[in-house]
Amino acid sequence: MAAFLTRLMGKAAKDADDSSHLYENDIVYPVHGLDDTKTFRDTLLTWSMCFNDPLDADKLQKSLTKLLSTGDWKKLGGRLRLKEDGALEIHVPWEFTADRPPFIFTHVNKDQAIEDHPAAKTLPKPNRKVAMWTPHKDYNELATRPDAPTIIEDLLAGDTPQMSVHVTSFTNATIVGLSWPHTLMDAMGLKALLQNWSLVLAGRESEVPALLGAKDDVLSTIAEASVDKREASCMRSKELKGLSKLAFMARVAYGLMSTPLPETRALCVPKKVMDSLREQAQQELTISNEKEVFISESDVFTAWLIGMISTSLPAPRPMTLLQSINARFRLPELINAQGVYVQNMIAVGFTLYSPDVAAGLMGPIALATREQLAAQATEQQVIGNLEAQRASGDPMATLCGDSKAVPVITSNWAKGKFYLVTDFGPAVLRAGDTSESRSNPPGTPFFSHTFCLKPPPVVMRHIMSVVGKDHEDNYWANLVLPSPVWANIEKSLRELE
Repeated sequence: MAAFLTRLMGKAAKDADDSSHLYENDIVYPVHGLDDTKTFRDTLLTWSMCFNDPLDADKLQKSLTKLLSTGDWKKLGGRLRLKEDGALEIHVPWEFTADRPPFIFTHVNKDQAIEDHPAAKTLPKPNRKVAMWTPHKDYNELATRPDAPTIIEDLLAGDTPQMSVHVTSFTNATIVGLSWPHTLMDAMGLKALLQNWSLVLAGRESEVPALLGAKDDVLSTIAEASVDKREASCMRSKELKGLSKLAFMARVAYGLMSTPLPETRALCVPKKVMDSLREQAQQELTISNEKEVFISESDVFTAWLIGMISTSLPAPRPMTLLQSINARFRLPELINAQGVYVQNMIAVGFTLYSPDVAAGLMGPIALATREQLAAQATEQQVIGNLEAQRASGDPMATLCGDSKAVPVITSNWAKGKFYLVTDFGPAVLRAGDTSESRSNPPGTPFFSHTFCLKPPPVVMRHIMSVVGKDHEDNYWANLVLPSPVWANIEKSLRELE
């Protein structure tokens, strides 16, 4: 979603050199319709994990290689190719070798403690207090190799694997960066990869589930079998079209050109502060409702940030929240699947706030978020949403809301439980952080951060990505926000602590 405006402006991937004729015997896998979109072609990602223990890089490499040599998990180790019709497909060697590995692996040894490195020493550590972290200008170099692909043309040229792993070792810590094109998978696909990489590392290969849907597009199959379940979008009357869509785009473009660049920070909200926010929101709803209404931590966190953004504006404005709806948790065929789907399964939902609601109490904002998303997350609505997305070829083609609204783009990966499912314990060489304040088990990350390998030419002003909870139930998020919003957040958190 971070490539939102870039997509609106119609940027497309260019042709690249094709070397598929050199490896005509490769196994060919399709890139499904919801994977091969303009937005995802423009997005190459890195997921960085920071461990407070030194890890055996060789064990990490061998275990991931073993996983990607198993069944249809091989698809993740393939190379992107352009077909004659311009669509993508994935070519996989029959057998991975040193010359044709499933991923590019690089390892840098730093003969120093992590606290002595200019960029790494700035990393936040959970200490049951609010923490904010602005990425150091050299941080990306710790998670990616110098010649890492940054655009899809780099992956289409030559015989380049889709994925890369870069390990930076300190005497008492390790940073592991995993890079891939968004055409390969979404956040829940990443969760499946990390969880099963951990299982293979622990010698538990028998517990690795089958990778489903590698060749057959399950979402297309579900849609074709569910014609009688389709229904008109409940947001159809709110869809922006024609002049209203042009007016919205013009306002967004003007705002981007006339305001300073936003600030990117990671935010850690301790459990006690999240509990206080939720209690406050629940009390506000109790006052205005006769019966108790359930709202989740995600609803509350989103509502709190919407309030921080709204009160930073010169005057009240309507706001539109664009959020991810993951089909894995909405369609019965996927919920009950006997395996995992490592691909993109994201529909886009919208929550519309009037100026009064956006600038009002947190509880009603949270309830509006929950109720509007729930209406769009039924089986019938999700199937229709995905079909519309497939027909348009881009998840960002449809826009809903007021043409004068401030757009806020959000994704929530809390269900991925990344801090908990990533367990590289068997690769720990020795204890790194031996302090009593340590809260995470050996071989698990104390901090994770994601970034685009090539930042988009235009950066939206309000982006919220919830990473999820760590081992102490601290709530982590990556946020891209203007400085006035950060000032509101800092003030609010000081009062809550």
